[in-house]
Amino acid sequence: MKENIVIVGGGIAGLLSASLLAEDKKYNIHLIEKTNSLGGLLKCFDYGKNGKFDYGAHNILETGINELDNILRDLLPSNEWQVSSAINGQKRALTGIYFDGKLQQNSPFIDLRKRKNIDELRIDFLKNFEKTKEHKKTTAYEYSKSLFGKKITKEAVVPVFKSLYGIHPKHMDYMAMFLTPLVRVGLFDEKIMKDLLPTQLLSSILSYPEQKNLGSDILGVKKAYYPKKYGIYRVIEALKEQLEKQGVNIHLEDEVKDIVEKNNRIEEIILSNTKIKNINHLFWSAGHLILKNLLKIKLDNLKFQKPPKTVITNLLIDKKLKIGDICYFYNYDSEYKTFRVDNYINYCSGAKRNGLYPISIETLASDNDLENIDKITQTAIDELKAFNVFGKACKVKFAKTEVLDYGFPLLTKDNIETMDRVRESILNRNIKNLTLLGILSQKDLFFESDIKKDLYLKVKRFLDEC
Repeated sequence: MKENIVIVGGGIAGLLSASLLAEDKKYNIHLIEKTNSLGGLLKCFDYGKNGKFDYGAHNILETGINELDNILRDLLPSNEWQVSSAINGQKRALTGIYFDGKLQQNSPFIDLRKRKNIDELRIDFLKNFEKTKEHKKTTAYEYSKSLFGKKITKEAVVPVFKSLYGIHPKHMDYMAMFLTPLVRVGLFDEKIMKDLLPTQLLSSILSYPEQKNLGSDILGVKKAYYPKKYGIYRVIEALKEQLEKQGVNIHLEDEVKDIVEKNNRIEEIILSNTKIKNINHLFWSAGHLILKNLLKIKLDNLKFQKPPKTVITNLLIDKKLKIGDICYFYNYDSEYKTFRVDNYINYCSGAKRNGLYPISIETLASDNDLENIDKITQTAIDELKAFNVFGKACKVKFAKTEVLDYGFPLLTKDNIETMDRVRESILNRNIKNLTLLGILSQKDLFFESDIKKDLYLKVKRFLDEC
């Protein structure tokens, strides 16, 4: 009788792990997902005649591991991918920010060159650069000060954090500096920056003033992929079909209710609809707090700040947004509630449907905000107009606001410390046939490309040892 490998969590980490594990035919592979569809944040909303919308814009980033990247690339024919790259003149995805009352298209990082006290900011930055020995990867506040100095942190970074999250960066983990692009600032014009680029330490924390003028020698050679025929959910559909061909048992709308552990091994997993015994290994990518509770681990004084809900207002408009080649932009001004605007036509040449252009406006909403969805929808439309990216003659032909199942990843210092404690408490149980995957399965592991590389190494190590 074949032994069972169980993978809990049907997001990209679970799906890729299942594909890699299914190559070894000596196991029965079970993929468990508690919702009715796979993909995590790579799912879609289906509006019938108005088409499908992604759960916000996401693309497939190369990891540099050929076997892993090929699994995803080979899901669609090569001519069906839209490639974003700085290589050989290929178009790359461009990011903007709404900052200081205008849409900044030249750089995804805050550009301070037009501030009245720019000379003071430059002097403080250079003094800080001379004395800084290492960057303090603790709170976002300390990290920002070590990068830019006190003045820029106080005058630019602190207000951005308060606008985005309503939280001072003293209470946010340093990784939040990467969640939206805050790890560089614009202080110098292009002529000076050309001279500074060879100075690696300076060029790593100063942004180039014109992102379109940067080549692959600066940006690197890794590519990002998005289907030409909209949208990213097509990748998940193709991956599901591949897993089925590989013989993976996919359990949808099935939830782990209990785990039977004996002699430091998982022996049985009890699901909503069935039981799985004879378990060789359990790969867990569905959230460590859930696993902690299933393993009946007691931890006192856990501090966890409830994250806001991610709310997406999907629109179809009859004219393009007035944002040039920008694929998406973040809002850093506290005057507005919008978190991010996704402009799909610049992601994907096939995004247009029925002669209309799809747009998504992402908002971070409290429970009180969710009591009036119609108000969220109208606010999203009004703010697009206030950003001056919505042409006067442009009309909204379709609008629908959705609340995602998944809360926004609120990277407060307390939340990260709590998740670190939970992870370590699970690892300290020394369960021989358990592997943690996904967000924070290792310290400071958060972003998709790193998560994919981490799961690849863990799965390959498992297969090599079997």
